Amino acid sequence: MKRTFGVALVAALLLASRGARAHDPFSITSEARVGHGGLEIDTTMSLLTATRACLPGTSALRIPKPADFEPARPAYEACARDLYRITSGGTALSVREVRVALTPENDVTMQVGYPPPPSSPLVFEAPHLRPLVARAGIVLTVTGERRFLGQELLRPEQPRLEIPLSPEGEAAGTPPLPTFRQYLALGIRHILTGYDHLLFLLGLLVVCRRFRTVAAIVTCFTLAHSVTLALAALDVVKLPARVVEPLIAATIVFVGLENVLRGEEPKGR
Repeated sequence: MKRTFGVALVAALLLASRGARAHDPFSITSEARVGHGGLEIDTTMSLLTATRACLPGTSALRIPKPADFEPARPAYEACARDLYRITSGGTALSVREVRVALTPENDVTMQVGYPPPPSSPLVFEAPHLRPLVARAGIVLTVTGERRFLGQELLRPEQPRLEIPLSPEGEAAGTPPLPTFRQYLALGIRHILTGYDHLLFLLGLLVVCRRFRTVAAIVTCFTLAHSVTLALAALDVVKLPARVVEPLIAATIVFVGLENVLRGEEPKGR
């Protein structure tokens, strides 16, 4: 009976994992630099995120390939132009130049240039954030030529960052960093909306019979995921999605098979 249940579980995991993919904790990251020569925003997102954001008619089940990037370049450039609406002293800044590229890691980079902001306040707004980013948000960091100006975790309910500028074009006061509460909520949402996380944890826990084993596995998984997330965010380790995503699916299958073959509560998992 246990073996039959285990086989059914593996089959269910395999079927469910067909639609599961790794996902970005922060779907889009942007770095804005304010200088006397102008304002420039560098935005990075995975090719999958860029496809969902800039090509809304694309099938959600289809994973984009690097060869798909060049034919869609005009759509990515238009998307880069419209990602932010920036005003200075209430006047909208017009886009001067747009450059998009695909990195070897299958990340789409967007560089958008604007004229120097003439007056205060400098306001960044992501008006299309709700349809573009379904689960995470945009981490926007703004710097000047000599100092940090501000940072905001842009969400559908908070798509705006306002920075008061001095006559010299620097921040009159440094805005606060995103709060621990904001990042905690984002982390919880990241876990609960990540089907790869949930499938992997289900495979780890389904054969556990003791609360102590469950608590140990959940704690170790959380710590390990936090470490890998930090290493990726700090660019200490950077792996292409074409390598990571199949490995995530493989771990789910491996754990399911191990549950069937072992047939008892795991020790040391």
